[in-house]
Amino acid sequence: MNYPVAMGNDEVSQLYGGVIGLPTTFLVGRDGRIYAKHAGSTDIAVFEEEIRTLLEAKPEAELKDFAPAAVHQGDDIEVKTPEQIKAEDNPDVPGVDLTGVSPAVIEQLKQELSKERCTCPCNMTVLECRHKDRSCNVSRSMAKAALDKLTKKAA
Repeated sequence: MNYPVAMGNDEVSQLYGGVIGLPTTFLVGRDGRIYAKHAGSTDIAVFEEEIRTLLEAKPEAELKDFAPAAVHQGDDIEVKTPEQIKAEDNPDVPGVDLTGVSPAVIEQLKQELSKERCTCPCNMTVLECRHKDRSCNVSRSMAKAALDKLTKKAA
């Protein structure tokens, strides 16, 4: 298979939803959207099936019904803009946009995340995991859910 190979840094990794190992392969459609992410070695038949599906679509079409041939738990792809990354780059809860959140709510969030255990294999609190492993989608999701809960309560 001939395909582009890209090397990046932590910022590039965050833009593509986290790269926790190599190789990581992204299947990008003609519309520029990421349709699949495969961590590790992947059978060529998987790529052939996904590429065939994308090629059968009209070039300008967004395939909302696209289902990757192989789905791995925790491989949700969240593509971010540089502005979103900057908003989430904060010393309090890295990876969570705290723009417009009051200092009191941020402090309450930090307290809650310091008590709750991350459900990834790290065995740390959610707040510790956010600070030590910014690519952990588990702790990021947990922190965002806790923030949503707090901001709804405060409203």
